[in-house]
Amino acid sequence: MNLLQKFILSPGNIQIVSLDTQAKLSILRDDRLAFGMGTKFRKFLGIHSKLQVQNVKKVVLQGELHSNALAAFCFLFYNFGYQIRSIAYTRDPKRVTANSIFVKWNSHELEIVSSRDEWKKKIQILSEFLPGLQDVFSKTDIKKDIILRPILIPEYGMSLNAAEGLNSLWSQIQISEYDRLVVDLGSGLTFLSAKKYFGNSIPIYGVNIGFPKKKMLDWLEQKKSLLGFSEVKIEVEKILEISNLGGFGSKNGIILEYCNSFYRKNKIPLEPIYSGN
Repeated sequence: MNLLQKFILSPGNIQIVSLDTQAKLSILRDDRLAFGMGTKFRKFLGIHSKLQVQNVKKVVLQGELHSNALAAFCFLFYNFGYQIRSIAYTRDPKRVTANSIFVKWNSHELEIVSSRDEWKKKIQILSEFLPGLQDVFSKTDIKKDIILRPILIPEYGMSLNAAEGLNSLWSQIQISEYDRLVVDLGSGLTFLSAKKYFGNSIPIYGVNIGFPKKKMLDWLEQKKSLLGFSEVKIEVEKILEISNLGGFGSKNGIILEYCNSFYRKNKIPLEPIYSGN
């Protein structure tokens, strides 16, 4: 384990915040890297640990050009010595963001398409020729041609290995000390990983920050099946939807001010898309 791995995987800081009511909020901070890479680093390591065993060094990454998910995975795979081809979709290819710069800097080859539908078609064609994670991890006698070809990594890293990579985070939580666990719902992978790890030992709530609630419920059921988490039950009442949902990444002055005031009071930085909600 290198120094970066030791740093990120070392026990996190659980900080207690007193709310206006008598309740207290305990925050497990996994924010030691920028761009939300703390938690994504754990997902990456879950995948990397398996690819490393098979000596895989080429990957195809995919996702939205301006997303922190694609930016984080490009950065991490690149800095761990992988040859990276990225296929990204965006409605506005001329737009420049910190995430899109990270994607461009950390991709050896980058292809940008103008719509999610076009991206889906391209990935569908590629999946017929390139092995996916399941091809690498489900076999003990990997053929040499699979190792030499790039491995197609799912969008958001949505895989069993990434979910298991988060176990290093969940193991830090002494559930007997808390009455519930609350996580944000972006791709849903962190939420599903928590449900799988803790089972029925503690109520787990998801705060929806992307899709409308009904669409998120359908999404979670689909991804649950993909991960093989058949025993995980998605409880409708535990999927919370914020009242001012304006679409993923939309600007909201009220949330921005809340993030600023929360930091002034507690010295914990929040951002307006995930933790601020």
